[in-house]
Amino acid sequence: MRKLRLSLAAILMTLVLTIVAAACTQEVIKEVPVVKEVVVEKEVIKEVPVEKIVEKEVVKEVPVEKIVEKEVIKEVVVEKEVVKRVVREVIATAVPLSAGLAVEQAKYGGEIKVTAQGSIKSMDPTFAPAYVTYAVATHVWEAPLAHDADYVTQPLMLDSYSTSDDGLTWTFTLRDNLTFSNGTEITTDHVLASWTRWAESSAGGRFVADQLKEGGLNAQDKRTWTLETTVPFGGVAEAIGWTYKTWFIYDEGMSSVPHNMDAGEGQLDNLIGSGPYKLGEWDVGNKISMVRNELYVPRTEKGSFLAGGRTAYVDKVTWLEIPSEETKIAGLKTGEWDLVDGAGLDYFEPMKAHPGISVGQYWYHKSFLGVSHNDWPTDQEKVRQAIMISLDWTEMMSGLGPSELWYLCPAIYYCNTPWETDIGASEWYNQSDIPRAKALLEEAGYDGAPVEIMNPQDYATIAPLGPVLQARLEDIGMTTSMPGMDWSTLVSKIREIGQFNLFTCWSTYTDPFNDLVATAGGRGYAGGYTYQDMIDARINFAFAATYQEKMKYAEELQMLYFQHVPRIYGGQFSSIFPYASRLKNMSIPKYPIFTGVWLEN
Repeated sequence: MRKLRLSLAAILMTLVLTIVAAACTQEVIKEVPVVKEVVVEKEVIKEVPVEKIVEKEVVKEVPVEKIVEKEVIKEVVVEKEVVKRVVREVIATAVPLSAGLAVEQAKYGGEIKVTAQGSIKSMDPTFAPAYVTYAVATHVWEAPLAHDADYVTQPLMLDSYSTSDDGLTWTFTLRDNLTFSNGTEITTDHVLASWTRWAESSAGGRFVADQLKEGGLNAQDKRTWTLETTVPFGGVAEAIGWTYKTWFIYDEGMSSVPHNMDAGEGQLDNLIGSGPYKLGEWDVGNKISMVRNELYVPRTEKGSFLAGGRTAYVDKVTWLEIPSEETKIAGLKTGEWDLVDGAGLDYFEPMKAHPGISVGQYWYHKSFLGVSHNDWPTDQEKVRQAIMISLDWTEMMSGLGPSELWYLCPAIYYCNTPWETDIGASEWYNQSDIPRAKALLEEAGYDGAPVEIMNPQDYATIAPLGPVLQARLEDIGMTTSMPGMDWSTLVSKIREIGQFNLFTCWSTYTDPFNDLVATAGGRGYAGGYTYQDMIDARINFAFAATYQEKMKYAEELQMLYFQHVPRIYGGQFSSIFPYASRLKNMSIPKYPIFTGVWLEN
């Protein structure tokens, strides 16, 4: 019996693709000036136009045992220069500080340390396909819309968005107080300049681009832009807000870099974001940190996953690259770090039982094998089919850890979701059929050529698959090699022809519309193939009017997966995230997010 039940949230998340979004207006947060205390003798001088002269007052509330301080900033023009003076006035009365404000202020400060799931090769979230990149990047960059904890699309950088009565024109308006971490105001120019990277790298982005009217993306003013399609398509908002391959808004430097090139190239100075944190230091191969973006103004709603008010309570979050799983767990126990991102499943019960440690879970992970469609012999469909039907996924998944944390799942679009189906499974999934596999290899003309497997040894929820896979391929008469490598090496080779035939990996939940595999060129890991029948089925899914009709195309896509074998899916498992109980308000709807989280004491 499967571990999970179908949730209403999952159904809503998927069916929203068929609904034309109604106007949705959120409260605009007004700019609050941030004033740094300086001594009155010092002056800060900068040139501004005469019309910029203003006078502001900032009053700070403090506890009763402290005096109330009022800082008055006065700006005057002195020969085209503005001189700012801070004058501190001491008032001899005390104002009680509310308990709520005192509690809120106590949440600020400190550093959270996290052990990364694998080594981090790139920090450009459009270029890099790796989860370890996204785990950091979603704190640093933002998109117009984003998923909340129930996977419902919500405005993030937007004040409002709406569709026209005919469903052809979408209008989006940015909220106030949006700046990059270097102080540059974010405008629709940045939004439109970031479009190409999203449209070229994302399944949803490519789909929206295909429906876009010629010249249909336009700025109306610096905060408002319109998107016009040739046909009504209610899934535009859902495509923009999808969690993976997101329409991040970049500054001029990043948006000018093609999507298949690394905008950072190891240099954090090139990577300017707009989120609640900004990148700090990067010791490549060792650690990467982000620090609070003091210019960020959160939304007023309660924070929820990537949506709502994203408050950066801690000063700094650091991801440490520690290959040894035993060292990761030992350091969590002793308090050297605060969270192990994606720990090995064997540590689930010990961590649950350990005092001072909590364990978060996310069930929608699916093990898979990536396949090169460019290199002999895996460029042959019958060879890929032979590999698929040879596998014993019970044996493969058993290497990951306890059986209560995984189960077999033939559904390409995941079990316990609206798109679960076992169609085709009896013929293709988990067959462990060595004679049939050998026959298919013979039909394909397999000549004993070596099959290179990439298997990252520093990734606890992937590494156990490699040895089992290699042994099974040798059972059906294939010659194999599996050189030792870490995750960053695997990622660096994943787009290169001649570097591999198979690689071990996992993915998280997607639906047919957002399936990167069913796109021209296969925009997921590796790629290198185009199956028009899969593309057509995905388009039909997107425009289908009813759930029953959509399900028909989901089943068609599953059968095409078994026929073409763009990749090979296995079992479904729960990733685990042990963390110190001193991390407060820690929520893991898909992966750890550190906004809204603070350190006790």
